[in-house]
Amino acid sequence: MIKAVFFDVDDTLFAFTKCSSHAMRKVENYIEEQLGISPEALREAILKAQERIGGRIGFSHPSFHNRQIRFQNTLEILKKPVYPYANEMYKIYWEDILKNACAEPGIEKLLILLKKKNIYTGIGSDMTSYIQNKKVEKIGLAAYFDCFITSEEVGQDKPGQKLFELCIEKAGVRPNECLFVGDNPQKDISGAKKAGMYTACYIRYSVPGQREEMVCVDSYEKCICGEEIRIGDIRIV
Repeated sequence: MIKAVFFDVDDTLFAFTKCSSHAMRKVENYIEEQLGISPEALREAILKAQERIGGRIGFSHPSFHNRQIRFQNTLEILKKPVYPYANEMYKIYWEDILKNACAEPGIEKLLILLKKKNIYTGIGSDMTSYIQNKKVEKIGLAAYFDCFITSEEVGQDKPGQKLFELCIEKAGVRPNECLFVGDNPQKDISGAKKAGMYTACYIRYSVPGQREEMVCVDSYEKCICGEEIRIGDIRIV
């Protein structure tokens, strides 16, 4: 019997990749106007910055996702002033994402139904806590969650087990009473399965190669059958 449901955030509750691409075009335009750096050169420097940061702290460290650190290192690689440009890049990027973020169709109705059934609901996401909280707040879903766990809180990205273990601990249930919904087969699905949870892969924005091995969901609206929730073979009544 499912007593707790946890959700990833990016490309699970809203279309993060699409919003991020739009926001990065804004950042590229700003840097081209201010510093004369082409979008191609900026993208190349960002990749180098990610390699530098990942090599220093590890690619599974939560701070790897910090755009402030990423943009600072990018400007250093380009031999351009960090101030004020890194701050402005950070501001442009996140303000544009938050401006354009919208909740996935049907997710609010699904969360309302889960709460009606007294199901514990939580967030289990990589990235930094403040930004992930702001995203969920912006798309109007924050009030539906009982807890909010990010990799920053546990010091390790998924599929590391610390995040999933904390999800189980905070919900106060057994692993086999938890369902984890996410979009990444390697991070969300394999990590949650290893922790003993049930899993569902949200595939609206990706088509994972091993679909036949997973419970897949392409629409939250399809999961709602009157007062019953159906996710693959899982029934929440």
